[in-house]
Order: sequence, then structure tokens, then C-alpha cells
Amino acid sequence: MIKILFVVPYPEIGDTVTKLYEKYCDTEKVQLDIILSHLEELEKRDLSTVDADVIVARGYTSTLLKNKKLSIPIITLNISVYDAISAIDECREKYSSKKIGFVGHYQAFSNLETLSNRFGCEIKVYSPDYYTGAEEYISKAMADGCDTIVGGYAVSRCIDKFNINFCLVKSVEATLFDSLSEAIRTAEAIQNERIRLGVYQTIIQSSSNGVIFVNSSGIIKVANTESSKMFRKQLSGQSIENIKFLSVASFKHVLTTGKAIEAEIFNVNETTLSASYTPVSVKDNIVGVVITIQNVTKVQKLENIIRQKLSKKGHFAKHTFDSIMHKSSIIDETINAAKLYALSNSNIMIVGETGTGKELFAQSIHNASNRKDGPFVAINCAALPENLLESELFGYVGGAFTGAEKKGKTGLFELAHNGTLFLDEIGEISLSMQSKLLRVLQEKEIRRIGDDGNISIDVRIICATNKNLKEMIKTGDFREDLFYRLDVLKIYIPPLRKRAEDIPLIFNSITEQINNGVCPSLEEDAEELLKSYRFSGNVRELENIAERVCVINKNHNIITKSDLEKALFPEGIVSRQAETITEEKQTSPAPANYENHILSEKDIIIKTLAKYGGNKTKAAADLNMDRSTLWRKLKKYNIN
Repeated sequence: MIKILFVVPYPEIGDTVTKLYEKYCDTEKVQLDIILSHLEELEKRDLSTVDADVIVARGYTSTLLKNKKLSIPIITLNISVYDAISAIDECREKYSSKKIGFVGHYQAFSNLETLSNRFGCEIKVYSPDYYTGAEEYISKAMADGCDTIVGGYAVSRCIDKFNINFCLVKSVEATLFDSLSEAIRTAEAIQNERIRLGVYQTIIQSSSNGVIFVNSSGIIKVANTESSKMFRKQLSGQSIENIKFLSVASFKHVLTTGKAIEAEIFNVNETTLSASYTPVSVKDNIVGVVITIQNVTKVQKLENIIRQKLSKKGHFAKHTFDSIMHKSSIIDETINAAKLYALSNSNIMIVGETGTGKELFAQSIHNASNRKDGPFVAINCAALPENLLESELFGYVGGAFTGAEKKGKTGLFELAHNGTLFLDEIGEISLSMQSKLLRVLQEKEIRRIGDDGNISIDVRIICATNKNLKEMIKTGDFREDLFYRLDVLKIYIPPLRKRAEDIPLIFNSITEQINNGVCPSLEEDAEELLKSYRFSGNVRELENIAERVCVINKNHNIITKSDLEKALFPEGIVSRQAETITEEKQTSPAPANYENHILSEKDIIIKTLAKYGGNKTKAAADLNMDRSTLWRKLKKYNIN
């Protein structure tokens, strides 16, 4: 609501203003109040409690109100040329005036003398500094031969003391309308400025950082509460030179060059702070500097909390290329290719056997890419049935299906926006799901289950598989068009058996972690045995072997060949994974229980299931494979 107050000397003005207000103003948005008061009364009146956005007053009334130094803006209702001409016409009609003396406020009558003789009479202007000098100037006008006096309400109150004709200068309707319109515009501008300042103050005061504005003279004009807490003193009004922790040199440099300075570290009251200096420009002139101060300790804690939360949600890539332990040239080449691919925005397919570290490479690529500040979202496509996989990838609206959360759920594609989505075991998704995935890759849009609107996404896809997708295309199990959408860049991760020199390095790192920093040494023949082992499960199997060895060799600092044989070939194990590279080449004797390893994979699975009475979880653990992998092999070999 805009509040306008008119202070008028006589009722006619108030009546006209009220009529204009009711006719032209939106009375729900603008409130009009009128005070009828002559100057003597107004001078004694306390106006400090007046509730108005703008006050409108004429002549000496406006001057009086301005002298009271109110916090409310005063708009002067000026006498227009139309008002003056109306007064001249009235004088000539009533009194046949030959010389008219205009007595009153200078701004109101300053240009009227130029109208002399244009209306058949002479015009003379007399402007006392204040209304109390009106009588003196009336006398001067009479002495100069004026036969008629024209003036405002202040002059009318003393004119009876003189024997002379008088006309009251009145504000015509057009003048009052202009003043009312100007008052509304001024009030709106003031309110908008108050809102703007209120927003700025709220932003500054609600900031968890210290915010200080220093003008070009080096005086702190604004300092939020947080900055005062940091320095434990009131900063506003002080010179920057008196705040010893702030850099006067940096302030002057930014003020002179217009170039910001970032992250200057300093300590205040045993707290580490960081200050950034940013120039403030108005019409290409630098008028000051904003200094933003952060509590470094708080920032680090907050960053850790965010990282922990993202990590728990699986939306954070913790590994880099430095995490890939190796010394083989083949992995060097693979990493170099992956680093090159990371610079691109194209989709990547990572191919490799189970346990070779495909997700490790995916995370490293993400952290080396221009998306490293975005989310990294990973999902194993084989771990969920088709309907759940769809809802996980695309999300759903509330009540989309039985059991759906009421508020709906954001899908992984949305969560990965501006980041990377890692689809592990991509070869396991159904043809129906492949079609939906293809549409997303083509349109760069997803639609939540149960929704009728599309959501644009910007996601880089990294997928991984241990299957030959080209063979699956031939059998009709994988879409060729989807394959070429995913297989833009390809990385092949070699199995451990093709980089034997990496095996002891990785093995020692794992045993060191298991033993809390103590790494038992491998005897030479034990190391050779380890390097010759096939490791069909690759690093994942190596981790199991390392843990098994640490249990067997719990109180010793040396791992012997005997210790390793017990871990590699425990009695009763039925798994062709016990084959070694040397056995394949028939360059070394088979282990004592080798007869178990010459069985076909199908026979081994059947035998292991029988051993555990058909319990697939126990059988999968014994076979050292994931339960989902076992399910696929049961389907592959048609084992019921």
C-alpha cells in the first residue's frame, strides 16, 4: 500500500485532490490522507510520527516541512503557468489591474515577470525568504505602484491589513493531478528501493561468510554480523587501515587495477580465514571493494560432510588414475588411452573380465574429465530385475505403481545430470530396456514412470561389460544401434594373467591393508606361484586369496609357497579357477587335487550345487562368483 499525504492551506485544494484520487487512482493500492493546516499551526505541529511514504505541499508549506528534516520525502506542489495566468485574468476582470504584484515563494513566481504587458498589465514579483516576511513585501509592492496583490494562502492571511485589491493564486486541477501522479511515482520508486535494499541486506546478513564493503576512501560502509563475529569488533564506520588483519595493499591494488584478488589466507583469533577482494564498479568507475571472508575450517568441514553424503549415495567418484596400482606397460598404455578419452565428452565402453577393475577406470575417467565437479552415479544392471531397473534409471512420479513412494523418486539419469552415469554389466539388460535406453541417448531426455512430461539431461555414459556384445548382436540379444551409441570409445582392461608383474604389487598392497600397515614378504617361489596362477576372478579373486593367506599366515612375516598353496588350493574346493597359466602350458606339475579342475564348468556348478543341497548363495560363494553370475550360468547351461 502506497501512502500519500497532502498538506493543504485551504479546503478547496483538498476537495479537488480527493476527487482526482477517487477518479484516477487504484484505491486498493494507494491511500490518500489530507491535512488542512495553516503555516503557524503546522510550525508547532509534531510530524515525526506521520505515517506516509511521500508528503505533498505547496510553497512555504513545503519549505517549512523540509526545514523540519523529516525522514519522508517532500514533493513541492509548484504554481504552474496556468495557475498564474488564471490569477492574472481574475485580477483584470475584477479590478482592471494595471500593475500586479505577485508576492510569495520565489520558485513559484520566478519567471512571471516575462509575462508583463502581454495581458495589458505590468507584473512584478516579490519573494520573501519566508512567509513571515509577506507583510514587508506587500508594502514594497504598494510603494512600487502595484494596484493588485496576488499570493498564496500565507499572503491572504495578512492582506486585510492593507487597503489593496487581492487575488488568491489557486492550483488548477491539472497541476494537482500532476503532483498526485508524481507523488505516486516517487512512492513506488521508494518502495522498490526499500525492497531492493531489504533483499540485499537479507542476503548479506544471512550469509555464513563475512561480507564487508569498503568505499574508495578506505572507510568500511557495510559489514554484516558474521564479519563482526569473525573480528570480534564492530567494523562499520572504521578505516580499513585500522583493521590489521585486512590487507590494505590488496584493497588499494583492486581499487586501482579493477582486478579481483582471491583467497588470501590469514589467521584471526586462532581461526584460519580466507579473504577475497572484488571491485565494485558504477558506470565504469570503481567506487569501492567488497571483501568476502570465509572460515576455512568451516568450509573444509562442510566439504567433507557433502562428500560423505554424496559418497554414501554413490554419487561421488573417489578413485583417480593414481589409484590404479601397477607397473606393467600394458596398464600404462591403457591408462594413457583412458586419460585421452577423459578429455572427450563421448560415451565410453569398458571391456574386461570380471574383477579387472572396470569401475575403478570409470571413476578415474570421470575425475580426469571436465565433469569432475558433477556427480558420478553407478549402477549394476545385472543386480535388478527389469521393472526395478527402469524405475531406478528413470525415476517415477508419486503413485505411479503399487509400492511407489508418495512423493515419487528421482532417477539415476537425473541425479547424474552434468556428470557421469556408469552402467556396469550393460550386456545383462533386456531388449525392452535397451530400447528405452537408446531413446534416452538419442533424445537426451528422460520421462519418469507415470509422468507425461520429458526432462532434459546432460549425462556422459560409461558402460562396462565382460561379454562379447558383437556376438550378442548376432544372436539377437543386443541391439546393434544401441551398441554403436555406447561403443564410441573403447577401453580394454587386460586380465591379471596378462600382466603378471602387477600381481605381487597388488597382493602386497592388499595384505598390508589387512595387516594394518604391516606387509609380510613373499618368498621367491611363492611369488612365482602367485604370478603363475590363472586368477579367473582377477583382482576380486586376488583379494580373497590375500585375505585367506593372511589368516593362514597370521603370526609370520614371511609368506611361503606352502602358505600360498593352502590359500590357492584349499582341500575340497571344486573350481576350474584353480588352473594356472603354467598348467595350461603343461610346464609344471598339477596340484594334488587337480582332478577336480579338469571338470567342465557345467559339471563343477552341478557338483557344487549338489554339495550345498541346491543353496545357490552358498554355491556361488564356494565357486567364488557373484550370485547374479551364477544365475546367468544356470540359464546358460540350462541347469534346473
